[in-house]
Amino acid sequence: SMSYALADLMPWTYCNYDDTNVGFPRDCGPTGFVPYQWINLASGYGQKNVAFYVWHGSKAAAITEEGACVGSSPTECGCEVVHEMDYRGTLATTASGHTCQAWDSQFPHTHDYTSVNYPNGGLESNYCRNPDNWHEGAWCYTTDPSVRWALCDVPKCFVPPYDHNWYKEYPFMPWHLPPWHIAMNINPEDGRNAGWGSEIWYGEEDVGLDTQGLIEDYKDFTSNWQRDFDCIAIARHDAEIIDGAKVWKMNEVKTFAQHFNSNTHNDRVVVTSGGPEQVLIMDSAANIDIDPILASDGADNNLAFNWRYSNNGARIVLTDVGHVSGTLSCETCNDDNTHGLGNDFSGSTELGQGSTSYYHDASIIQDCYAAGCTAQGNDRGSSMTNARAKLGNYAIYITMSNPDGACPEFLINNGKGNSLYNAGTVLCDPICTNQESPWMEENGKTCDDFAHLETKCNKSHYWITNKWCQQSCFESGFAYEGDSCCVDA
Repeated sequence: SMSYALADLMPWTYCNYDDTNVGFPRDCGPTGFVPYQWINLASGYGQKNVAFYVWHGSKAAAITEEGACVGSSPTECGCEVVHEMDYRGTLATTASGHTCQAWDSQFPHTHDYTSVNYPNGGLESNYCRNPDNWHEGAWCYTTDPSVRWALCDVPKCFVPPYDHNWYKEYPFMPWHLPPWHIAMNINPEDGRNAGWGSEIWYGEEDVGLDTQGLIEDYKDFTSNWQRDFDCIAIARHDAEIIDGAKVWKMNEVKTFAQHFNSNTHNDRVVVTSGGPEQVLIMDSAANIDIDPILASDGADNNLAFNWRYSNNGARIVLTDVGHVSGTLSCETCNDDNTHGLGNDFSGSTELGQGSTSYYHDASIIQDCYAAGCTAQGNDRGSSMTNARAKLGNYAIYITMSNPDGACPEFLINNGKGNSLYNAGTVLCDPICTNQESPWMEENGKTCDDFAHLETKCNKSHYWITNKWCQQSCFESGFAYEGDSCCVDA
């Protein structure tokens, strides 16, 4: 338990997870609780709320109140990371088909695995359990005199693959689902420069922390910047709620490194055609008409990269509304009037360099010149005196298209009242229904129990598979993939 782990009772030995490229395990020292290490670990510098301890040479993980793994649902599945020690379901048959013997029974097999000896083992009735951290998972004694015990086939809780990108894709991005991968994020008010000349565009190092990937300027150069993609999604958000997003199909398969790290400052290239494949705008979203990404949605609403003009430039810009005329600035036009993300009005932009006076992370759709232009937020040059509060942060995701050539669906599950658009047309699934899970039926729970929905909807692997409480999950803000629950479908 967490209390045992924190108390560091014998014979446990502390091992600190370290996220500074040292790897795991590390710092497995003499038994003894190390307060500052645990505080650092729990506050996000390592895997959230997980501490590893070594006991008689085997690995185990402390189980927190949030569960033993990301998809924890003890009444329905077991977490492999703790060898299903957390399982509290009602499975009472072994994988080989034998009925389990009750834990409080000594017939036909005598044993010491009782609730007195293992008070935290969940030894109820004849249900499959793993009270002693057996490395193969949950088990039970059987009622067959010739078979003393056997393993159970307990459903495994869904946990994303543990690799370099695991923590980039899951706990810090609850509204993001694979197969989309975050490449970068721009926050126009985090005190950093993401203008034309910033290394966030052409540098060859990561920018920001993975754990802060939606909160501040961020770039995953190590992994996703090197990833081939032909679909791009740009979402405006506040690190928790998405206001809207667009998905475009790229004209060719490339990496972000090829787009921005190969002396591409003079490319002035339109990278999409035919307009966005998906346009997703929330009912509550404001100022869409002046947003440098969300504005417009027609066939001419495409993306251009590295749009340098005279000593100006915008790294990412909409081709139809990025300039008030409907046509982006010509190569020699010094009109300061193309507006997007990663902007500058007075730098050696042909060399990839920006200025300290006229850079700005994000602009708005407007008709203006130089110091008369309005920037979003505080991340702007000294001569950019006109500014307004940021419209939001801008997260950029990439992936490869489906076999049919279309981009995968980019889902927003912010909450009640979502509007899901695809090229301007509302997508409606058949009317959603409510069906309680078997455990809910057994325990008198209904789909009106919001506290239960909050921990299970679109979070439990088995709820996702079965779409239990589908309508209520949608209304509570935890819709399943593909659901829009339109009443008039």
